[in-house]
Amino acid sequence: MKSKYEIRFFWPSSRGLERDDVYHRFFRQCEEEHKVEKDIYIISGNKYNIKIRENELHVKEFIENIKLISHFKQKKRLEFPLKSKKLEKLLGVNLFPEALLCDTPAELIEKLSTCSQARYVEVVKERCVRKLPEQAKIEIARIKLRGQEFTTLCIESKSLDTVLALSLLVPQRGAECLNYNEFLRKYG
Repeated sequence: MKSKYEIRFFWPSSRGLERDDVYHRFFRQCEEEHKVEKDIYIISGNKYNIKIRENELHVKEFIENIKLISHFKQKKRLEFPLKSKKLEKLLGVNLFPEALLCDTPAELIEKLSTCSQARYVEVVKERCVRKLPEQAKIEIARIKLRGQEFTTLCIESKSLDTVLALSLLVPQRGAECLNYNEFLRKYG
């Protein structure tokens, strides 16, 4: 089974992470990748981290927590149209009892807006990513959702030891350590 480990730290932007400190430890300008993305995350009580990006559903299945580190199966990308039974399995709710397919992301969002068991939140993320050896990466991002701003740092790798070792270098004062699902349930 292909999987990854990750740990995430979140700070309210007003208290934020000391970027200079982290940049000196983790980043050099020539090695970082900068992106701005707008995603729609689906929040439900299930074990999946689900987001809509362009015409795809990005799905990461949660396996377990090991202390503060989350273990996920490798991300899957599913293109629309999607079978309603597949969506029911992922969301834990049948949004399309009368249909066999959900044709577009807009149709899924429309159905979610009338559902009490699952909801969605729009997240704008400006992020810098540094790829490291051993298929590890570090992401520092400023995210905006529901009128709030946060700074987040994520360490991700196929190696639990790598995530644990790098997490010890993060200045954690004032941070909440949550996986993305926990964060979205709390603030989304």
